[in-house]
Parts: sequence; C-alpha cells; structure tokens
Amino acid sequence: MWHFLAFVVAAGLVALRWKSFIGQKKELYLGRAVTTFVTYLAIGWALATVPSTIKIIDAGERGVVFDKIKGVKQAPLTEGINFVIPYIQEVTIMEVRVQRAEYGASAASKDLQDVTTKLQLNLYPDPLQVATLFKSVGPAYMERIVHPAVQEVLKACTA
Repeated sequence: MWHFLAFVVAAGLVALRWKSFIGQKKELYLGRAVTTFVTYLAIGWALATVPSTIKIIDAGERGVVFDKIKGVKQAPLTEGINFVIPYIQEVTIMEVRVQRAEYGASAASKDLQDVTTKLQLNLYPDPLQVATLFKSVGPAYMERIVHPAVQEVLKACTA
C-alpha cells in the first residue's frame, strides 16, 4: 500500500515538473524525466519504509520477533520504541498482563442432582518466556491450551 502511494506521488511530482523538461532535446529531457522519476520514487520508497522499521510496544505487552531468515528470536521486545528490519522481521504483540477467564460447567452428582460450577482463572504468561510460548503454541495459547485443560479439570472435579 505504502509503496503504491510512493509510486503515485513520484509520478505526480514528475508530471508537475514536466514543463521544465519541454524545450530540451528529446534524448535529454527523457533522460532527465526518468532520472527525476527514479529519484522521487526512491525518496518516496524510503519515506514509506521508515514507519515499518519502528515498532512501539505498550506497557504490559511484549513483542515476539519472527525473523524470516533465523526464525523466532528468543529475546522478546520490551516496552517502548523498538527497531526492526522491514520485510525480514515481523513482530507479534503478546499480552503479559493478568488475564481473567471465566468458566462454567454443569454435571450430575452421584445422587443425580445437577451441580453447576463457575470458575474464575487469573493468569499471565512469563514475560521472559513469551517467545518460547509463541514458538511452541502460538499467540492463541488461551484457546488451545488453557480453556481445554480447565474444562477437563472442572468436569472431573464436579462429576
């Protein structure tokens, strides 16, 4: 998206300067027009790429860096401004604050009475181990690991 915008801006700037190319020899003004277009395109590409090198991590979050060459980096990005290599590194934000999950289960007791149980679970991932969690489970660890385990234990306890 940003690169298309840089292309459009470069083409627009060359079109605005087109009057300065007219009146020169054909080979000369085509060469200058192409040089000007490439220069504007390079400046636009650089300006479009700069925002993707800066990642801001908010308080209570960590950034897991996936490097397309080396894989998941073990050290997570901490709060604040962090710099990454565009097109090679991708950052996934993971929450390390206390997260609350509520569960409910109903089962029949030995004397065939309905037992309804509600459980509230407060948990948070270790901020230093979020890269390992991301690598082994993924960002949806609550749905893949925590929810099924709590449901299984809750039903086992109430049955």
